Amino acid sequence: MRCALVCLVVAIGLLLPGSAAAEAPADSTRISYWGPFPERADSVMARGGTIERDAWEYPVDALWWIVRMPFEILRGGLRVTTVWLDESGTLERILDFIAPLDLPYGFVFGGAIGRLSGVAGTVGFFHDDFLVDGGRFRATSTVTSTSSRRIAGGLVLPAARGGSIEVGGGYRVRTRARYFGLGPGAPESGESYFTRELGWAGLGYRQSLGAFDTRLEADVLWSSVTSRQPDLDDFDGVALSDRFEGDLPAGYGRESQGLNYDIGLVRDTTVQEGRPRAGSLQVLRASWYVPEDDAEADYVQYRAEYQQFFDLWWDRSLAVRSFWSYMDSDDEAIHFQRLMTNDDPDLLRGFEDFRWRDRGMTALSLEYRWPVWDYRDPGAVTLDAYTFYDGGQVFGNRREIALEELAHSYGFGFRLSVYERFYFRVEAGFSEEDTVLRLRGDQMFQFGKDGLYHGRDPIPVR
Repeated sequence: MRCALVCLVVAIGLLLPGSAAAEAPADSTRISYWGPFPERADSVMARGGTIERDAWEYPVDALWWIVRMPFEILRGGLRVTTVWLDESGTLERILDFIAPLDLPYGFVFGGAIGRLSGVAGTVGFFHDDFLVDGGRFRATSTVTSTSSRRIAGGLVLPAARGGSIEVGGGYRVRTRARYFGLGPGAPESGESYFTRELGWAGLGYRQSLGAFDTRLEADVLWSSVTSRQPDLDDFDGVALSDRFEGDLPAGYGRESQGLNYDIGLVRDTTVQEGRPRAGSLQVLRASWYVPEDDAEADYVQYRAEYQQFFDLWWDRSLAVRSFWSYMDSDDEAIHFQRLMTNDDPDLLRGFEDFRWRDRGMTALSLEYRWPVWDYRDPGAVTLDAYTFYDGGQVFGNRREIALEELAHSYGFGFRLSVYERFYFRVEAGFSEEDTVLRLRGDQMFQFGKDGLYHGRDPIPVR
C-alpha cells in the first residue's frame, strides 16, 4: 500500500503544471523526480584522469610485485585446493576421521619433519574417562628416520576443590643433538654432534586459586641425562669429542641424575587452545635442582613468561610471547645438557635446535595470523596463515644481555586447528645462518599446559 501511494504521488507531481519536471524540455530523457539533470560541465561532473607518477616509483612498484608474486601464487593455489577439497567432500571425510568422537578414548597420530629429526611419526592412545570421572590417560611412542626414539605417558586425576594430580614419565634418545659452545658468541664453525639420552618421572599438583584465572603448580621431578658418541655413518657432521677435544663441556660423557623441586604461578585468560584471539598467559616459576652426585652443581632456576593475544580486524590476530630464564649456581659448572638452549618451546625458528646454549635465555616472538579457511563451519576446521619474528639470545650472566647480541629470525607458516584445538603447523624460518623448514605437531604459544601428561621433555625446566 505504501509503495502504491508513493508511485501515485510521483505520477501526480509529474503531471501537475508548473512542476520542475513539467518545465523540462518535452524530448528530454534525463529527468528525475527533482527535475532535469544538469548539462555536462566540469563543475558538475567528475572526470577520471591519469595520476602522474615519478620515475623512481616504477622500479619500486616492480620490485614489490616480484616480492608479492610468490605469495599470491601460493595463496591462490591454497584457495583452489581448499575449494576442491570442500566441493568434492574430501574435507568433510577428513574432518570425520580426525574430529573428536563420542567415545572417551581413541588414538592420536602425529609427525614431524626436520633436518636434525628427519621424518618422525607418532602414535598414541588416550582415555578421557580413565579410572574415575574426569581422569585422563595418554601414552605415545615416536620413531624417526634418524634412529631417534621416544616413549612417554601421563595421567591426570581430579582432586578436591578444583585441583588435579598429574603424573608422567618418559624416555628419549636424540641421535643428532648439537653443541657449538657456550654463550651468544658461539661461532657457527663450532658445530658438533652427540647423542643425548634422557629419562624422567614426575609428580605434580595443580590447584585453581579461583580469582583472576590463576592456578598454583608444584612438581617433583626425577631426571637422568647423559651423552655419548653420535652415529654419523650416514650424516655429514663432526662429533663433539673431536671438535672440542681438550675443552669438553661440563658433564660430557657422564650421567647427571637428580631431583627438581618446582613451584609456579600461572594466570591463563585464554579461552582456546588452538587459535586464541584474545586473552593472555603469564607464568612465574622457580625450580631447585639437587643432584645425586656431589661432584655436580646444584642450582636454582627462575623463569618469567608473558603471552598476549590481540583480536584485530577481519578475523586477524597478533600473538606476542616473551620470556626470561636464568640458572643461578654460584658460578659452579652446570651439566651442559641442563643449560638453556633454543629447543621446544623456546625456539628461534630461523635456527635449527641447539644452536645456542648457556645458563640463561631471553626472547621475544611475534606472530601475525589471518584465516585462510574458516567459512563452511567456523571453528570446525581452520587453516591460518601467519608471519613471525623471533629475536633472542642466551647469556651466562645478566650483564651479557645486549641488543647487539640478539639473534634474529623471521618467516611464515600455516597452522591447522580442529574444533579450537591445535593440530599441527608447517613453517619456514630464515636467519643469516640458515633456512629451516618444520612440520610439527606442537606450538610455541600455550606450550606448557599439562607438560607431564603430554610427556614433554623436562630438561631444562620450561
